[in-house]
Amino acid sequence: MSLLPNRFSAGLLIAALAILASGCSTLPRNPLPPGLSNDSLLPGYPKDIRMVLQMDALERGERTEDYDAFFRGLDFSGGKDGVFNLLQLSGGGEFGAFGAGLLNGMTETRKRPVFDMVTGVSTGALSAPMAFLGPEYDGILREAYTTISAKDIYRIYNLGTYLRGEPESVASSEPLFQMIERVMTLEMMEGIARGHREGRRLYMASSYLDDQRFVVWDIGAIANSGRDDALDLIHKIMLASASIPVVFPPVLFNVEHNGQAYDELHVDGGIFAPSIGISLLFSDSLWENATKNRNVYLVINNPLISEYVAVPRKVTQIGSHTLFTMLKNMSRWDVVRVFLVTEELGFDLYYHSVPADFERKTGAPFDKAYMNKLFDRGLELGRDRESWRTVDLEGPEESTANRNL
Repeated sequence: MSLLPNRFSAGLLIAALAILASGCSTLPRNPLPPGLSNDSLLPGYPKDIRMVLQMDALERGERTEDYDAFFRGLDFSGGKDGVFNLLQLSGGGEFGAFGAGLLNGMTETRKRPVFDMVTGVSTGALSAPMAFLGPEYDGILREAYTTISAKDIYRIYNLGTYLRGEPESVASSEPLFQMIERVMTLEMMEGIARGHREGRRLYMASSYLDDQRFVVWDIGAIANSGRDDALDLIHKIMLASASIPVVFPPVLFNVEHNGQAYDELHVDGGIFAPSIGISLLFSDSLWENATKNRNVYLVINNPLISEYVAVPRKVTQIGSHTLFTMLKNMSRWDVVRVFLVTEELGFDLYYHSVPADFERKTGAPFDKAYMNKLFDRGLELGRDRESWRTVDLEGPEESTANRNL
C-alpha cells in the first residue's frame, strides 16, 4: 500500500535536489525558548483555551493545576437524558470518509446520541465540528468526504519553489486550508459556542513540533471567546491537526510569554496519538463524579488488520509503507489503551474501524471513487446498531457489541 503517489515521489526528489542547491536555506523564525510552553499564551486569549501535554509525564499519571483548569465547567451529568456520551474521531487521511459515513448511518437509526464531548485528530479534527453540531450537518459531512479529490487537498511544489528558499514540505496545503475555510463557517462556530455554554466540549489536537508536546485545543472556548479572530484561529488549528510533516508545511502560531512575541510550529496531532479522549483526558478527580451511564464511541479511521504488500525497493514506497504500518499499530494500541481506561472508570466502550474485508487501497491518495466506497461502508455499518464492537484483548477484530446501545 502506498500513501504517496508518483507525483509525490517526484516531489521528494525535487525537494532533495533543491535543498542541496539552496544550501539548506530556511524560513525565518522566532521560536519560543525551551521550558516556556506551559506558560505561553496566544495573544488576546486566556491560557486555558489549550492544554500542552508532556506525554511521558501524562503516562506517569502526573497532573497539574493547568490540567484541572482546562476542564473547569465541564458537565459530566450527561445532559437531559442522564447519559454522558463521548465520541473520539481518529486520524486517517482519506479514510475519514469511513467515519463520515458511520455518523450519517447512525442518524438514520434515529438513535444517534447527542455527544457531550467530541474529540478529533487529523482527519478526525476536520469532521469533529459537524459531529459535535449534530445530524443537521450530516449533509456537509457527506459532501466534504465524497465530492473531493487530491486537488482539493494539496498542490505539489515545483522546483522553483524550493530554489526560492522554502523547503518546508513536498506539497502546499493551501487547497486544504481553502476547503476548511469554506466548510467551517461563522454559523457553525456560533453553534459550537452555544454547545460550549451548555457544558458540552469539542477538542482537537495538534503536535507542537519544537517542544515535542501534544496540544489539546478547546474549540468551544475559542468559539465562545467573542474575539474577531476566533474563526481564523479555529481554521488554523484544523489545518495544523491535519498537516502531515514533510508532505504538508507545519502551521506557525504566534505566541507570547511575559509580553515577548515568539512562535511555535505545529503539525499533525497523529504524531503522538491516533485519537484523543478518555485515554488522555483522564483524571480520577475529573471523572469520579460522572454519571453512571457513560458511553465512549471510538471511530478508528483506518483498518487495524495486518495485510501483506510487496513493497517496491524505492525510498518513497518504503517510507510510505513504513509510515502506514506505524499508524496502524498505533491505532491498535489506542483501542487497547482506551479499553483499559474505560474498564477502570466503568465506562462502556464501543468502537468501529475500517473492516478487515474492505478492499485494499492501491491507488493515489484522496481518490474520489475509493472515498465514496469508504463512506458507503461506514453508512452501512452506522445503520446497524449491533455492529459496534466491544473489546476482547485477545482479538479485538472479532468481538461485537454485547451491551445495550
